[in-house]
This record gives sequence, C-alpha cells and structure tokens, in this order.
Amino acid sequence: MKKTMAAVSIILAAFTLFSLCAQAGILGDFTCDGEVTSDDAIYLLRYTLFPDKFPVEGEADFTRDGEITSDDAIYLLRYTLFPDKFPIENTDESADESTEESAEESADESTEESADESNDIESMLAYRSCATGGWEITGVLDGADLSGNIVIPSCHEGEPVVRIDDCAFAFNVDITGVIIPDSVVCISVSAFDSCEALETVAIGSGVINISERAFFGCPELREVTIGASVETIEDEAFAMCGKLEAIEYCGTEEEWEKIDKAENWSDGIIVNCKLQIEN
Repeated sequence: MKKTMAAVSIILAAFTLFSLCAQAGILGDFTCDGEVTSDDAIYLLRYTLFPDKFPVEGEADFTRDGEITSDDAIYLLRYTLFPDKFPIENTDESADESTEESAEESADESTEESADESNDIESMLAYRSCATGGWEITGVLDGADLSGNIVIPSCHEGEPVVRIDDCAFAFNVDITGVIIPDSVVCISVSAFDSCEALETVAIGSGVINISERAFFGCPELREVTIGASVETIEDEAFAMCGKLEAIEYCGTEEEWEKIDKAENWSDGIIVNCKLQIEN
C-alpha cells in the first residue's frame, strides 16, 4: 500500500511540475530548467516512446503535422543547433486564420530551405552508395567541425541513409549526442568507437544490427535508447562505457530476450541494464 501511494505521489508530482512549466510559457523547455537544450529534445523523444512515464504539457507539434512523433524531437534538436533555420512557435487557437497560415508558411519555408541547401551536418559527412540501394556514411570530411549534439541525416541526394560505416565517427572527441534516424538499418563495426565526449544516443526504430564495438570505449555515455527493431547486438557493442547504467529498450521483455546478443555485448560493464518496458 505504501509503495502504491508513493508511486501515485511521484506521478502527481511529475504532472504538477510539467503543468507549472507549461504555465511559465517557455516553449520547448520540457525539462523545466529554464532553457531549451538537447535534453529537452531527448525528453520529447522519450515522450513519444513512453507517454505515461514522460508527460508533456504545452506545444510539442513543432513540425505542424497534427501529431507528436520523433520528427518533432529531431526538429527541436535542430532548433537548439540552428535556431534561425528551425524556428519554433507556439500555436494560439484564438489567433485568426491568417496568423496561423503565416506560421505554417514560415515553417514550410524553413523546411524547404533546409531541404534545398541541405543542413550543415549533412554537408560535413562523406557518403558512399550501397550496392543494395541508399547511402552509407563513411566518415567526416576533412576540416569539418562536427561537434555537440548531431542528428544523422535520414537521406542524401534524395535517397535514404541506410548504414553507418566502420569507424565512421570513431575517435571523435567533440560529439556529445547522437540521434540515429529510422532509415538506418545497420550501425557498423566501431562506428562510434572511443567518442570521448558522447553522452546520449537515440537509436531509431529501423536499426536491425548493432555491430561489434559500435559504441565501445565511450566513457561519458550515460543514456541510450534502442528501437524495438534491433535483432543483433554484437561483441563489445557497449563495452567500456563506465557511466552507462541503464538502457531504454522500446519493446517488450520478450522481444528483448529474442535479440541475438553476444555474451560480452556489454563486457560486464553495464551491471544495471534497466529495460523500460511498454506492454
């Protein structure tokens, strides 16, 4: 009984906190810390996966498509990186129709501009055509300053990005967060090996294979979300990640057990792997 009451108290406290945030009028500040950062984008992504556990109050449909999805979380992350190219605006139902149309046109123009010019991150990467179709990212172009929180492009020259190649981002010391889109099917060997500053990773719902040492030796890595599409996790994929205590898996416990995982996929380092289960 006491445990039940405690759980109820926690849930009520969470909803109260986010209601106060909504009243404060800080658009996009879902973590209620007074500013909009990548943490808010990650929180919004968690909401799309586990809405009961990560409540959201206020405007969150930043893509204006009538629903809140991972695309809105990606848009919010892009806003934190490029606020001029990806503006966020509050929708006011009481506003007249012309104002609403103007806001929609502004968002459309921003999207078209980013599609025409390609976003900065896409232009920093090297690509190779895959024999089976689509593109794979082979690395970062010489001289490119790739840092902070990044969103892996979902397409390049009109075709999907389906693979992150061996060692594509290995030994990068400036990337702090990565969102991998649903278009990606495979994260290859040592793709993010030894990324010393990497703290958060969100793996999309299209990824089937996480190859050996994909995130090996990332000492600051502390938050990982894995999509329910994953079928294999290979040797030392998340080994030597000393701060990683919990992994959020977007499927059921039964689905997790069916994944073909190498015995040393976490090298015994992740001793507190807590799966967030949604039935």
